[in-house]
Parts: sequence; C-alpha cells; structure tokens
Amino acid sequence: MFQRLSLVVGLCLLGLPFQVGAQMNGLSISGKVVQIAGETVYVNVGRQGGWQGGQVLQIWRDGVNVGELRVIRIADRFCASNVVSVTGGIRIGDEVRGDVQKEDSGGGAKREKEVPDGNSTLDVRTQSVKVLPLASDDIPEERTLSRGKLSLRYSFSDDQSESNRDVHQPAALLDWDVSNIGGTGFRFNFRARARRRTSSRTTRPLVRLYDLGLHYESPNKGITLGVGRQNPTLVSGVGDFDGGFLKVRVGRKMHVGFFGGFQPSLQTSGFDAKAQKMGAFVNWDRTGLRFFRQNTTLAFVGEYQNGQINREYFYFQNFIWIGRKVSLFQHVAVDLDRHNQTLQNKRVQLRNAYTTLRVSPSSRFSVSVGYDARNQILPPVFETVEDSLMAVAFRQGFQGNVTLRPLRSLFLYVRGNVRMQKGEERNQAWSVGGAVTNLLGSGVRLRSRF
Repeated sequence: MFQRLSLVVGLCLLGLPFQVGAQMNGLSISGKVVQIAGETVYVNVGRQGGWQGGQVLQIWRDGVNVGELRVIRIADRFCASNVVSVTGGIRIGDEVRGDVQKEDSGGGAKREKEVPDGNSTLDVRTQSVKVLPLASDDIPEERTLSRGKLSLRYSFSDDQSESNRDVHQPAALLDWDVSNIGGTGFRFNFRARARRRTSSRTTRPLVRLYDLGLHYESPNKGITLGVGRQNPTLVSGVGDFDGGFLKVRVGRKMHVGFFGGFQPSLQTSGFDAKAQKMGAFVNWDRTGLRFFRQNTTLAFVGEYQNGQINREYFYFQNFIWIGRKVSLFQHVAVDLDRHNQTLQNKRVQLRNAYTTLRVSPSSRFSVSVGYDARNQILPPVFETVEDSLMAVAFRQGFQGNVTLRPLRSLFLYVRGNVRMQKGEERNQAWSVGGAVTNLLGSGVRLRSRF
C-alpha cells in the first residue's frame, strides 16, 4: 500500500497526471481485515482514515478485486462491515480499499505530498485526516466473547371486575451467551426463566423454561445453523422448540430458511414429542444502512398435536430503526382454518398482534409505548414463552415502559398495562424490576459486551 502511494507522490512531484482508487477527485485508503465474527467483518481503518458509515469498500486479493463490503458501524480507528459480495470467501489479512473524498468551497483538490505512514497526516482537499495504526484496545476482541444478564421482576395486577382477583407474579430470567468460540463462528446460548403466579384464591405451579443451543454463522457463504432448544430472533413470536434452524442468504438483502422441532413442556422443562412445530420463512434485511434500517420476516408456521393439525398460520415480524434513538417492533399472526376448532368456523383470524415504539434519548434512559393483543392459544402445558412468563392480565392492552440505567451494568424499569375491556377482562397491571449484566466480566479472560 505504502509503495503504491509513494509512487503516486513521485508522479505528483514530476507534474504528471495520476489517479488513485476509482476517482480522480479523491484518494483510496487501504486497510486490512483483522477479524471475522459471524457475518461481521472488521477492518483496521475508521473515521480518521476518511471512511464513513454506509460506504461500500472493495476487497482486493493478489491485485484482483474479489468483492465488496458495506460499513455498518464505524469508530475512529476501525469499522465493522457486512459482506455485499465476495469470490472465494473473505479472509483475515485481505486488503480493503475505500475512497476518501472531501469537498471544499473552491472545488480544488489539495493533497499533502507525504507518505501516509502510521504518524503522517494526509490532506484531502482542505480537510486533514490522520491514518493511524490500530491501537490494541480498538481491535475487536478475537477471543471468545461472553455476555450475561440476570433479571428479577415483580408484577401486580389490579383486577377491576366484580370478582376482584388481584394477582401477584414474581419472575426471574437468566441469559448467557458465548460467541465466536475459538474464533470459529460458533455460538452457545443458554436462557432460563421461571415465574410463580398467586391470587387471593389460587397459587399456580412454578412455570419454568430453559433454552440451550449451539449455533454457527458463516460470513463466507451466508449460512446460519442452529440446533437445540431455541427461539430464533427472526421468528421470535413463534415461541420455543427443540430442534433445528437454517438460514441461507440468497441475495444482498434476502434470506430464506426453515425450522422445526417439538414444543417443550413449560411445567417440567422436559422434552415432549407430542407437540410438533415447523415452518419456513423469507427474511429481508436492510440493517446495513446508516439512518434507516429494517429487518422483515414472513413465515408459514404449523403446530401439530400427535401429527394432527392444531394450528397453522402466517407470521409477520418487522423491526425498524430510525437513527440510534428510535425503534419500532411489530408482529402479527394470521390463523388459517384447517380443521382448527379454536377458530370457531372462521376461515382466517388475526391473532397475536403486537407493536411497540421505543425512544432512547440517551444510553441511560429509554421509554416505550405499545399495544399488545397476543392471545393464549395453547393450553398451559404447551403455551408460548410470552404466555408463560407474562400472564394475559400482565401484558394485554395498552402498555408503557420506562427504563433507567444508573450504572453500565444495572437496569431498572417500571411497566404498566391497561386493558379497556368490560367485565372480567378489565384490569390494570404494574411491574417493577431490574437487570444486572456483565455476570462474567471479571476474573475471566473474556470480554463482555452489550
């Protein structure tokens, strides 16, 4: 890289015309791939090298352009990117080139006649950027990454019907994720959740559930595999299952996939082969953009009891991010009438609609509002995760949530729900809770990230 730029400077001193990169009015700055983690490729050039978020970079190997990357996150001295296209796979050490262009009012192009080594300054038009070697603290961690989170929650429902059955529900949730195991792209995840619901009349048995899965993500071929007990993010409203998950990239923004397995028992956390669940999905991912990002999934899902149809439905899920402070999440299911007695002879029925809008003015404070119309479709033994951890009284209706983060590893929140129905369905519910993250962040050679 430096030999090429030295030649350019020499030609400039001789008064000869020259071109660096793809355009005459800019310079091309080169970096190297320093880490590949899942579908994310890290390069050791950032803002100080003149690159920007959303920029398309070229991958060069042995003097040949073999593909492109798109910058999705950028820091001063490195950037994270996704593969747009590549021939022969992406490799650590590959050269990555990106054009640097800055405009000035005079329309001229000023270039500093210095070789941009680790300490020199390179002027592009009237603005100066410094190309620095990547500091060790800025290099994405190549060792195994661990994330841990413990949440405790206490919920109270004020029943406004004539029966006046107030409900109390304590709950606990533990999440632990180990990614990039040995730098191989494998990821291990474990989640455990439990709650007990009591009222003035009855006490429900303790409901508990755990997830335990192993996943592999390949940035070269765009394939994601998962086995174990899981609830994939792309179809999160479908619930947990014991089985497998496959996602394959078929275009720059498009993925297709399949999943299937058995519905676990929430009472015993045991394997249960009586209830089967399977489906196929199409996913459209536009998360590589700078200001507006979107991830949308459309799936067809079937749930069966001993091989007989229990429920079949189309599932739609949509994430939207506007900048870094506003996000919108939606999902809905449309049930099909195929010998399903719960539909009461209706051919199609809208079920499990949910939407929430979240605003985060800062990393210390966020507020969200939404509407929840998710129904409890299956009996308690086969109910979904949402049903098991948040009873209908605690989650249906209009809702609001305020989250505070007084410390980096501590979250506190207050949540309220109001159901406007009449009679037995009318109630108000309040929840308070907290979460502690970075459970394994000290005393272990693992870096925790959030």
